[in-house]
Amino acid sequence: MLRILYSLKHKLFLALILVGFIPLLLLLSYTIFFAKTNLIQQTVKEQEIESLMSVKLIQEHLQTIHNQVTTLASLEVMNDLITDDLDKRISKLLLKQVKGLQEHIEIFTVKNDTIIASSNLANYQKKFIYTSLLTRKEGSFIQNHTLYFYTTIFSSFDTKKHLGMLVLKYDLQNLEKFLLQKENAHSYIQHSTTQKQLNFQNSSIIIRHPLEQPLEGYDVVYNINKNKALLFINHFITILFLLTLLILALIIFLSFKLSQSIITPLEQFTKTTDYIVQTQDYSVTIEHTSSKELAMLSNSFNHMLVTTLSSLEKLEIENKLRLQRLIQLIQIFNKIVSTTDEASCVQHSINALKKITHSAVDFQTNESQNGFHLYVTDFKNKTKRYYGSLLVAQDRTHTPQETEFYNAIASMI
Repeated sequence: MLRILYSLKHKLFLALILVGFIPLLLLLSYTIFFAKTNLIQQTVKEQEIESLMSVKLIQEHLQTIHNQVTTLASLEVMNDLITDDLDKRISKLLLKQVKGLQEHIEIFTVKNDTIIASSNLANYQKKFIYTSLLTRKEGSFIQNHTLYFYTTIFSSFDTKKHLGMLVLKYDLQNLEKFLLQKENAHSYIQHSTTQKQLNFQNSSIIIRHPLEQPLEGYDVVYNINKNKALLFINHFITILFLLTLLILALIIFLSFKLSQSIITPLEQFTKTTDYIVQTQDYSVTIEHTSSKELAMLSNSFNHMLVTTLSSLEKLEIENKLRLQRLIQLIQIFNKIVSTTDEASCVQHSINALKKITHSAVDFQTNESQNGFHLYVTDFKNKTKRYYGSLLVAQDRTHTPQETEFYNAIASMI
């Protein structure tokens, strides 16, 4: 029985640990195997949205610059190119335009002979070396990480007369204000070297979005540092792991205490029942426990022991009384047998009954409903004749067993 209890103790202990630990283990597993993936996917989604917004802003900004170049080229002041901008009106206009843009740019006019006639800069090169790239009426090209916008200047007096070209030199570093610079992610503009739009590397995630004219062939590249992006979740996993160990230790301790509080009273029950079986001692009891249910079980078990003990004591008393009555019957029978006549038989019986009952016992010959009737058997004629009645105090015959005892004496007499 004790082996069963110990086995139950271990099973209960293990069950309590599993019930408390499995949910925590599932949470830790989900965090390790799924939370990282979900966080990376969420980060990629956010950065894709932000990169698309950056691409849109860059395209709109460059389109605005192109429109401004076209507008400047159409102004009447550009007719001063005929006189090589002698009074510097074009240069002043270009300088004012550059200050309005508030970016690192240069605007200048190029005459048909590649000579720079005017510029927003006080000191500028006199010859434009990329004249061969000015192949259309208007357009753009990139050289040495610099974007050039250009458009043709026509005379306002003769729209067919070509005066020169208006060129805007735009440093691509100006676009950094539209790019992302964070601790865990940064973006930059790079020439297209791969067709992959999303590239997962060991330590970073690369997201590419292509740009349109005038930066066709270039991409806005977002580089996301996976380690820094996952720094929070890694710290959370570390804290959760340590917390798991702490909670596991607490679960083990509480499970041990709880299993002890349940199994210990059961072990006591087992020892008590084994003791009763071996010694037949029903006077022992079980101590109460702190648990309400086990305390009720203890009370019920102790009540059962008290009831059993009381029943056994009553049974023992009844057995002793029966034995005593049997001995008394034998003694009375021996005295009755030794008598020689009816009167002496009756007298010996009355004397014996007085000693047993310690009270008065009377004999009457008149037939009465009270008392115990004596009959004489005529064996020859097979008849019975009423002889008399024994009158015993009523308190001596209050139980069926006592009544049966006195009837047995009457039959013997």
